[in-house]
Amino acid sequence: MLSSVVHTVKGIFLDFDGTLSPLNVPREKAGLKPETAALLGQLSNLIPIGIITTKSLSFVMPHTPFAAAWASAGIEFQIADRMVQSIAGGDKNRYVLSALEYARSQRGKDLMIEEKYDRSGQVVAFCVDWRYAENQAAAVLRADDILNYCGTLPVYVSYERKRPFFDIYPTVIDKGESLNLLKKNLGLTDGVLYMGDSEADNPAFKQADISIGIINSSRSKLECDHYLTFEDVPNFFRYIINHDLSINKYSFGE
Repeated sequence: MLSSVVHTVKGIFLDFDGTLSPLNVPREKAGLKPETAALLGQLSNLIPIGIITTKSLSFVMPHTPFAAAWASAGIEFQIADRMVQSIAGGDKNRYVLSALEYARSQRGKDLMIEEKYDRSGQVVAFCVDWRYAENQAAAVLRADDILNYCGTLPVYVSYERKRPFFDIYPTVIDKGESLNLLKKNLGLTDGVLYMGDSEADNPAFKQADISIGIINSSRSKLECDHYLTFEDVPNFFRYIINHDLSINKYSFGE
């Protein structure tokens, strides 16, 4: 239960994988439940909603038409139909492409390589994923080999040891900086709520007025105020709608 202090939500910012979309599903099955999408559509008529993700905007935007702003891996930022910043390309991207070429050569049948594109169609990052490998031991060995190679390059690796995938980016990913940029462009100074499910979301939790960690199969080391299970997310959105954007009496069951 929250304290007696009234928390009025003026803007909601959301991670995608594991927060809005189920975590352990193939890419082609990623997306929101119709109930969740409908509730966020209602909320978008009241307050701005932003998406801060490590996936490509070209993939996430069709799944989140209710959003007013998007940030992709600290690389691209878009407000409505206006691109406000892109840092793709240059020498950094050359190293990502080198790492990608090596990952492709090592993946065999055990690893899936998901390329991340900017809005121009250029590869700017990628994910190495062994969630669905038949031979997990072989997959881990191949993934470790790719990790070691990436360690020789000036690229940024985002990896939580509990999770069977990692991402390679041209620069450090800071969701806190992404949140601040979107807040500024949307004119939000308080009442900002952020929801995410991984340690990569911790910088954004710190920049939000209300931070909620989403629990999937296991709880990461999240530096947030409160927790919800993935299954409870629609109920939370429904509560906000039914209580005039106030969550001061919402019970998180902690």
